[in-house]
Order: sequence, then structure tokens, then C-alpha cells
Amino acid sequence: MRLISLKLKNYRQFKHTEIEFPDGVIGIVGLNGAGKSTIIEAIAWVLYGNNAARTDKQGIKRAGAAPSSSVEGTLELEVGGTAYKITRLLKGQSQTGAGSITANGKIIADSVRGLDKEIQYLLNMDYPSFTTSFLAKQKELNALSDLTPKQRKDVIIRMLRIDSIDKAIDLIRKEAREKKLEAEVLRKSLKDDNILTSEKQALVIQVEKQKEKGLLIEKEVKKLEKELAAFTEKFNEERKIYEDFATKDKEKAQLEARMTGLKKREEELKEELEDIGKLEKELSSLEKAAKEYSDLEKKERRLAAGREQKIEFIESRLEDLRAEYKRIQEKEKLLRPGEECPTCGQPLKNFQKIKEHFALEKDKVEVEAKKLKAQKALLEDEKTPKKELSKELVEEMKFDPAEHKKIMQRMEKLEAAAERFPRVQAKVEEKKKTETNLKKINSEITVFETKLKDILLQLKEIPYDKKKHQKITDDFNSSKELLDAKFHERNEARITLAKIEGEIKAKEQEIKDNALARKSIEETIKTQEERNRLVDIMIEYRTHLISRIQPELADISGRLFTELTNGKYQGVDLDEDYEMHIFDTGIKYPIGRFSGGEADLANLCLRLAISQLIAAPTGIDTGFIILDEIFGSQDLQRKGAIMDALTQLSRQFRQIILITHVEEIKDSLEHVIEVSEDEEGVSHIRQ
Repeated sequence: MRLISLKLKNYRQFKHTEIEFPDGVIGIVGLNGAGKSTIIEAIAWVLYGNNAARTDKQGIKRAGAAPSSSVEGTLELEVGGTAYKITRLLKGQSQTGAGSITANGKIIADSVRGLDKEIQYLLNMDYPSFTTSFLAKQKELNALSDLTPKQRKDVIIRMLRIDSIDKAIDLIRKEAREKKLEAEVLRKSLKDDNILTSEKQALVIQVEKQKEKGLLIEKEVKKLEKELAAFTEKFNEERKIYEDFATKDKEKAQLEARMTGLKKREEELKEELEDIGKLEKELSSLEKAAKEYSDLEKKERRLAAGREQKIEFIESRLEDLRAEYKRIQEKEKLLRPGEECPTCGQPLKNFQKIKEHFALEKDKVEVEAKKLKAQKALLEDEKTPKKELSKELVEEMKFDPAEHKKIMQRMEKLEAAAERFPRVQAKVEEKKKTETNLKKINSEITVFETKLKDILLQLKEIPYDKKKHQKITDDFNSSKELLDAKFHERNEARITLAKIEGEIKAKEQEIKDNALARKSIEETIKTQEERNRLVDIMIEYRTHLISRIQPELADISGRLFTELTNGKYQGVDLDEDYEMHIFDTGIKYPIGRFSGGEADLANLCLRLAISQLIAAPTGIDTGFIILDEIFGSQDLQRKGAIMDALTQLSRQFRQIILITHVEEIKDSLEHVIEVSEDEEGVSHIRQ
């Protein structure tokens, strides 16, 4: 597999970037944080989607990009002689995923799901396997030399993905424990089959007894039903007699009640006629008194009208005088010595004389008002004698107080009779109506007396005996109550029988469940044993795999080491803890015997061997390798040695991509991709 180019748009700090990947040793150089590792992450993101990103998809879009803008990555690569172009996008504000892949210009997938499926088919490895195969980091190389044997072994096992077998073993062991616990729980719920069978048999016996009891009750029910049938015939006959008697008796009571009401009304009407006769005698005198009262009332109204008119005139004149008095006061307030008259506008020559004139005018108003108020008081008091009123006032209002008083006294004597007259007159006028009603009532009484006699004769002809009726009714009710009680007893017996039969079914189900539980325990134990055997098989497979991988890693890394040292050393060996030994002149020595540069080179060869071993089953040629900050803190001589080795490695890998911030090695590289960041935080590429 060979990388051709990468295009990025709004990915992390890259706004718009295009990178070409030539063959040979390629250095991606730049300061820490400039975006070197982001390029490698972007390659993995285009291939494997958001699973390869170090943040969620919301953190992928470049800070400062428009909300509606998209994230886009396009990777061109060659696999097995076929050129592939892979594009992955996060569209718009919602960051909706999209993707496509072409092979030699032909679209083979145009959706995220289709793209993921094609990548899995093309590379035949997941994202962790891809990073292990094509990306080596400084911390991994350090782990191969600086860690304890156990730690180093654990790291290599993880890199080789053998830890997935350990996880599978743990899951199988957990399942085995769960099956064991499940079997123990089921055992606790098991019941003794003999006890269950005995309980069922006891219930069967109860059913038989309950059925026998039911038969006895059924016989008693039939007997009581016959007795009730006989009582019912007598009861129905007696009931018919009673209903006829009760109907006639009710009619009799209604007639008697009606007769009582009519007789009472007859007495009331007679009393009314007697009272009317008395009222007729006094009607004439009442009529005379009422006429006299009416005439006096008209005369009194005429006298009162003259008095009221005069009072209204006085009140109107008093209102005018009050307005005149107020006007004089206001003019008087406006007077000032030496100023013009407020009325005529002429200069005031004699101020004191004018003030006296205003005082005289006010006195005239007050005198007239006092006189009018006195007249009003006399008119309002009806008891005022005529001699106390002025002759002019009496003539003007044509009112005689003495005559008015006499009229009022006579009216007071006649008032009660005048008020009584219309009531007595109305009562007397109702005499004919009352006499007609009395005749009608007498006729109705005669009719109802005839009906009542007929009803009494009919009641005598009905053969109703109260004591006999009560006895037949009591016998019928007693028989019915006995039958109802027996019906209730029969229902209770049936309910009890159904309950016991239900308990038998439940017990039978319990026996079945118990048998199923025993079978389930056997199956659970069998599954547990199978899982335990599978754990043993997996452990044996893991041991076998490690025993196979160990010599293969030693062989691949040894051949690489021999080639990179130009045959100076004859290979390497790995012990059980993956501790490395180097063959020098055919003798195996611990790696600690050799220089730091040789040790770095040996660890690099081991890391590359792991990559090739992971990639081998996929059938993909590891045409490139990415080395991320592998120089660490080596001195210049050791860095130079690694660079020489990388140059020789180009015979094994068409592309070796070296990510580093070390400026000193730029001149040693065939190709350089410089990454820098501007003041706005946007990264740029220069090739």
C-alpha cells in the first residue's frame, strides 16, 4: 500500500491543505503543536471515520469556520496496483456524515456505511490493527527497552492484539461464573418431588369429598324446590285475592278522603254566606262614608295646591336674593381707594360714600329675605291661624287654614270606613259565586256517597282474611328463604371445588416447573463445564500463539537488523519476556552490552517486525511506515545512525514518513513537508 496525496478542508487547524507523498524517506517537520500529528490523524479519519479521531465529531471542525461550512478529507492511495480515492465529510451545522470511494475513477460506494464496508474489505483490518501496522511511536520504542520484563511483555502482547484473547478468556470465565451462580440459585428453588406428589394427592382426596358434599346439597335443593312450588301456587291465589281487596280498599280510602274534603269545603262556603249576609247590612252606611271622604279629599287637594304654589314662589325669590347678595359682595371686594369704579369705569371720588351705598343695598336684600323666610315658615306649619297670615298672603294663595283643619279632622274620622268599603263591597259581590259553588259541592257529595256505597258492597264480596293471608305469605317466604340458603350453600361448595381443582392444576404445574428446573440445572452445569473447557482451550491457544509469534518476531527483526547493520551482526533472539539478545560473531549477547545507537536500531527493527506480523494476515503489502517522534533524547550521533538505517529501510518500505520537531535532521531527508502555524492558529504546509 502506498500513500499518494491528502487534501483537508476545515479539519482541526487546517483551513485548506493539499499534501503530496512521494516515495522515499519523507520528513514531516515543525514545532510542537503546529499540526504534524494531525496529518496522520486525518489519514486515519478519512479511512476509519470518527473512531480514529481523538475527540468527538463536534471538535473536528476548525475553530473559526462558518457554522454552515463542512469538514472534508480526501485521501488518494494505491493498493495492489489499483488507485483509490477516498473522501469523508461532516456536512453543515449538524455535522452529518457523508463519504465515497472510487477505484481507478469508478465509484464503488457513495455513503458512509458503504465506505466503511469497502475500507474493511480493502484493508482487512480495523483501526487499532492499522495503527499498529503502519504507525510506530517513541513511547512504543521506549517500552521495548526501558520497561521491566513483565511490562514489556504486556505492551508487545497488546501491540500484537493478543490481549483480545485475554479479554475473550475473561468474558468466558465471567459467563462460567454466572452459569455456576445460576445453577446454585436454581438448586435453592428446587422442591422435593415426593412432597409435591403427596400434596397433590391430598388435594385430589379433598376434591372427591367436596363432590360428595355437592351431591347431597343438590338432593336437598330439589326437595326444597318441590315444597316451594306447592307454596307458590297457594301464595299466588292468595296474592290475587289480596291485590283485588287492596285495590278496592285503596279506592274506598280515596273516596273517603275526597268526601272529607268536600264536606269541609261545604262548611266553609256556608260560613262565607252567613258572613256576607252580615256585611250586606252595613254596606249602605260604608258607601255613604266613602263618598263623603272622597269629596273632602278633593277639596283638601285644592286648598293644599294654593299653599304649595306660594311656597315654591318664595323659595325661587330667596334663591334670586342670595345671588344678588353675593354679586354685591364681589363688587365691594373690588373697590380700592384711588382706582376706577368696577361698574362704570369712572374714577372713585367719594370712596366712603360708595361703601355705605353697598351696605345699604345688602341691608335691603337681607330684610326682604327675612320677610320671605318668615312667610315660608308660617305656610309650612298647617296649624298657623289665619289671623297670623297677612291679608295679602291669604288673598294671594286663597287658603283658609281653619277650613283646612276642619276638613282634615273629618277625613280622619271617615278614613277607616272609606278603606273598609271596597273590601266589603267586593265580598258582597261574590255572594252569587259562593252560592253556585255551594250547590256544586252538594252535587259532588251526593255522587261520591253513591260510589262509596258501591265500593263497600264490593269489599264484602271479596273473600279476604287478613290472618289467613299472613300465614300463607309467611309459609311462602320461609320456604323461599330455606331454598335461597341452600342455593348459597351449593354455590359455596362449587366455589370450593373449583378452588381445590385450581390448586391441583397449580400443583401439577409446580411439579412440571420443578422438572424443568432440574433439566435447566443440568443444562446450566453442562454450559459451565463447556465454558471452563473453552477457557482451557483459549489459554492453550494463547500459549501456542505466543510461542509461535516469539520466534517469528525474532526472525523478522533479526533479518532487518542484519540488513541495516550491513551484516555486522547475525540477527537477534527474544526470550520468554521478549528481552532482546544480539548475535555478534555467532555468540548471543544481551542488548545492554551494545551501544545506545545499536540498541535503538534493534528496538526499531523489533517494532517494524511487529507491524509486518500484524499486516501479514491481511494480504496488504506494508508499502509505508509512519514513525512518530522516534528520536526522543538521542544525541546527534545516535540520530545519525537511525537516519542511516532509515535510508536502508527504504529498500523494505517505499515510503517512510518521519514525524519530528528536530530541525537538525532536515538535511538528511529526501523529502521535507514543513508544518507551521500562523497568528490566527491556522496551520500551513510547505513542500
